[in-house]
Amino acid sequence: QGAAQEPWLKQMIDGSAAAAEASPADSPAMKRLVQWKEQIEKAAPKSAAAGYAAFRVLTSEYAVKLAAGAGGKQDDVLKIQEWWRKGLEEFVKANPQAEDAPEALLRLAVACEFAGRDGEADAKKWYETLAKSYPQHAYAAKAEGAVRRLTSEGQPLQLSGRTIGNGTPFTHAAVANKVVVVYYWATWGREAANELKFLAELHKTYGPKGLEIVTICLDDEAAKGVQVLNAGQIPGTHLHAPGGLEKSPLSVQYGIQMVPHAFLVAKDGKVSNRN
Repeated sequence: QGAAQEPWLKQMIDGSAAAAEASPADSPAMKRLVQWKEQIEKAAPKSAAAGYAAFRVLTSEYAVKLAAGAGGKQDDVLKIQEWWRKGLEEFVKANPQAEDAPEALLRLAVACEFAGRDGEADAKKWYETLAKSYPQHAYAAKAEGAVRRLTSEGQPLQLSGRTIGNGTPFTHAAVANKVVVVYYWATWGREAANELKFLAELHKTYGPKGLEIVTICLDDEAAKGVQVLNAGQIPGTHLHAPGGLEKSPLSVQYGIQMVPHAFLVAKDGKVSNRN
């Protein structure tokens, strides 16, 4: 009972959630998952297990809706995303102490951000809430970085790291007084090699006029990135730090949520375009 029962409940919920996500919306697996949630909420409202179950019902329903809507009308996709944002917001307000609350806040902020410019104010609000409410959580630093990114236009670029090959320290001072394209990428990203080649062509044309290229490889390991850069003979400065998209310090600095992503930095060292 009590705390001793919780690990077993989580295993049961996780198993039901996995089955539900691989099934239609009205499947027995989804019904069983919802039943688990309702039973736990009735027996132990506001408990850790109740929050755990509620979050997995929400994420499982979202996965099923996405699968059912794949390839559908744009309006249907937008409705799914609106439902997702509303569900996440309701969850974080009802379960601020849940262990999944930081993840729910991060997903909510990302969902708002990807809704377009109209959603960025809400995204900033939720990133700030995550960083302030859960300062010790692993997601807090990335949330702070995302706020830094969303407010970066007109601000000096804050970028430091080490090169992917020999680990030479790099700061923006190394490319001062030049226009700089900062490009975040990973070898698993779609069209990464072609996009890097495009940057190489851009540099060929505008490099003599003062354009610099800085790429940031967000592969967890550097080897594949080095291979792609060498094969394409990509000019510029190339940075890397272990941790991948989620944990690399280079990703965390600006809360990068997906690749590719690019900044354009003016000669005065300030970000002129962050997206």
